Amino acid sequence: MVLLPSILFAQIIPGGPSDGPNGCDDRPLICDIVTLQGYSGSTSASGADQPCPFQINPDCAGSTCENNIWFDFTATAATMDITIDPFNCEPGGNTNMGIQGAIYQIDDCSSLNGFTPVSNCYSLGQASNDPVPFTLFATGLTPGETYTIMLDGFGGAICQFTVTEVVGQNGVFPPELPGPLVGPMDVCPGAIIEYCMPVGIG
Repeated sequence: MVLLPSILFAQIIPGGPSDGPNGCDDRPLICDIVTLQGYSGSTSASGADQPCPFQINPDCAGSTCENNIWFDFTATAATMDITIDPFNCEPGGNTNMGIQGAIYQIDDCSSLNGFTPVSNCYSLGQASNDPVPFTLFATGLTPGETYTIMLDGFGGAICQFTVTEVVGQNGVFPPELPGPLVGPMDVCPGAIIEYCMPVGIG
């Protein structure tokens, strides 16, 4: 097997989103958001991280956060559409169920002034444990900058979900290597091999 430098670009989807009272500060980074397509997860009963940024979204101004979860990603293009399909929901504080969500650029988790919405906000509870899918439409993204997807159970609902589609992003940026990789080129699958490269000075 011949190893190419592109093997360095592989991105493993993290085991799950951050949640609970420190969820915003502990959010995992997904370098290649396209790898999130097909990912399945769930909201949790671990409580919410406050303040709730829904308050600064005109289309979700009356919504609250009960059990929000968080993913970071690095943008590679100016727009992105991500579709979330909730299912197998259990009600929280009322009979309506579902997942609400939005995408933000975050500078400070402790203040609403630290959140800048970059997408629509979706918040629609339904009297069904299999709510309809919804799409978040992000615009004005700067390639190379980090953005955050926040999802929350409507009324504290616990829902499973699948990311069914990610549109508009182009995969990760190839890293700029300061020089060629040095090491064996023919290796067996599963082998642990050490490679070296020159270190830039600056």
